[in-house]
Amino acid sequence: MTVPVNHDYPHPGVLRPVSGSNQPIEGAEVRIFTLVNYLAGDYETPYAETTTDADGNWVDTVDLPDAMSWAVHFQKLEEMAPTHVEITT
Repeated sequence: MTVPVNHDYPHPGVLRPVSGSNQPIEGAEVRIFTLVNYLAGDYETPYAETTTDADGNWVDTVDLPDAMSWAVHFQKLEEMAPTHVEITT
């Protein structure tokens, strides 16, 4: 079974990258890794990738396997420092 994940998972706007002044970031990279791999330092083989639109919303919804832990990594050079959020599906 899979779970659809986007900027509104698990609540509206929770996974929307924003600037320090709380403005949405367009064109941010969104890379999703299994949490185990991410914590082990594997930043090169994401399970899924997308980007953000002008409102900071993900361009694509990603279907992730249920009952797993994930690291959702955000980055856009010059606009936001790399950061990640841990989620469970």
